[in-house]
Amino acid sequence: DIWLDGRYTNLRLHLGAFARKIQDYITIAPTALPTRLPLSPPTVFQYVNGEATFYGLDGSASVGITEEITLTGSGSYLYGHDDELDEPAIGVAPLRGSLGVRYEEEMGRFYVEAIGTAVAEQDRVSLSRNEGLTPGYQLVDLKAGFGLQNGVTIRGGVMNLFDEFYWDHLNARDPFTTQPVPEPGRVIFVDVAWAF
Repeated sequence: DIWLDGRYTNLRLHLGAFARKIQDYITIAPTALPTRLPLSPPTVFQYVNGEATFYGLDGSASVGITEEITLTGSGSYLYGHDDELDEPAIGVAPLRGSLGVRYEEEMGRFYVEAIGTAVAEQDRVSLSRNEGLTPGYQLVDLKAGFGLQNGVTIRGGVMNLFDEFYWDHLNARDPFTTQPVPEPGRVIFVDVAWAF
């Protein structure tokens, strides 16, 4: 592992990288055994020990443009290879990144924030273990908060503003249709917090 963290007057920075060689990597491999139930998947798998190699990068930054406006960004990437089966490791999330801008009133009484997230298609999948491709997607979230008297804060926002239909690569699949379970559509929320 190697990482760098820095904090300056108006800048926070994190960069990290790692490499892993895993022995006794427990995963699954297809077998020639017949299925026993009508609703069973077409392939029967067994657990196997093997070796795998992983590399990863992640980073984040926060920059104060003015006293009230802050820009943020983050990203992560993971590469995995199953050395035993000589194919991509199963269950590896794709490249992901986000950008955000936040306005916070100088006295901290209210804020408004917008965050955009982009996730790449995952096409490095384990075909022998029936892992499916996952399309990429983009999301926009909006949030705001207002501080009232006596420690009361009202927060609200809209998650998935444009009602994107999507699922993450690691989401569970419906056992009957084998389709991935999608994430929620547009979500509007309001909450009240009281600090006492």
